[in-house]
Amino acid sequence: ARHVVDRQALHLRDGLRHLHHGQCLYRLEKFRESAEIYRGLVAQHPNEPTLLLNLGLALIKARAFRKSIPPLAALVQQKPDNRKARGLLGMALAESGEYEEAREQFELGGFPNKRHELERRMADDRARGAPPTPSGRPTPTSRIGSNRSRRAASML
Repeated sequence: ARHVVDRQALHLRDGLRHLHHGQCLYRLEKFRESAEIYRGLVAQHPNEPTLLLNLGLALIKARAFRKSIPPLAALVQQKPDNRKARGLLGMALAESGEYEEAREQFELGGFPNKRHELERRMADDRARGAPPTPSGRPTPTSRIGSNRSRRAASML
């Protein structure tokens, strides 16, 4: 029995070491490398909310918005009341040109200002005749959110 417990403790320590490594890379603004660490951890622990959130954040900071959608969507499905996850998912969707879905996430997360900002952005894109994205939606023109909200999103 001691042999099994030691093996479990070793696995836990190894996972914690990887988690710490991902956090260090994130703080050093090596977002792509951090995301790779978190991707590996999520593969081992697909239902761990903290790992899903950290992976989504790292991908957003790496400006890999489309890639950040699946882990954030999984987190929102798992924890529908998580406002931070909904806000980040809305931001990733908006930056990917998925305006309707982003608006829904902002609304469900209780972010009326973000929803209104997104609606203004959509109207601006329509008015200037923005070329469509591969999904058929107008190309995103500007970043969603204030500097303060982006700083808050950058915290792990």
